[in-house]
Amino acid sequence: MALVLTACSGNGTVGDSEMTLELLPGLTINKDMSLDSTPILNWSGKIETSDLQVIDLVDGSGAEVKISDTLLVNYLGLGGGTGQIFDSSFARGEPADFPLSAVISGWQTGLTGMKSGGRRILIIPASQAYGNNPPPGSGILPGETLVFVVDLLDIL
Repeated sequence: MALVLTACSGNGTVGDSEMTLELLPGLTINKDMSLDSTPILNWSGKIETSDLQVIDLVDGSGAEVKISDTLLVNYLGLGGGTGQIFDSSFARGEPADFPLSAVISGWQTGLTGMKSGGRRILIIPASQAYGNNPPPGSGILPGETLVFVVDLLDIL
């Protein structure tokens, strides 16, 4: 199955406003929230936050995540300053698995308590991501707010 991700910059649109949900001013997502659908973000301006924001789009019905868990997820990450997708397991066509304790603190805090089978948006301030020292070659700007769409497929 081919998966397509879109992040529009400038005044691009995903489509009819009835097909999208505004998450923040300048950030919308397609309203088809099933985990079988590929999330489509539309970015039209700089996104900044000083606090972690968690938005549940689909409530899972499985077990709740604990910090000690290893997760199987599909995700995409978008830079709030550029609107560019810098990483995506959807685009690779393969979910990622990792111990929650081994990722950025915004993921640790933002995914703890999430239920398997859910889709969640994390809007993570730089202080809970990479601060002014993003990984070289990552496409993430120093001090950039990050936006993630995370589908929690399973707790391993």
